[in-house]
Amino acid sequence: MYPKSEQQFIYTQHFIDPLTNFGFKKKFGEETNKDILIDFLNSILPDEDKI
Repeated sequence: MYPKSEQQFIYTQHFIDPLTNFGFKKKFGEETNKDILIDFLNSILPDEDKI
């Protein structure tokens, strides 16, 4: 088992926080993830503005 400080380092290296600008752009801003972005936008937009 790794010491707690190393566990935190390992954890942060494997996951991107989508609440940061970088994480959001990485997750939703790439062409390969276009369908995920459309689903996300449709889930938060009112019915008349759905994509």
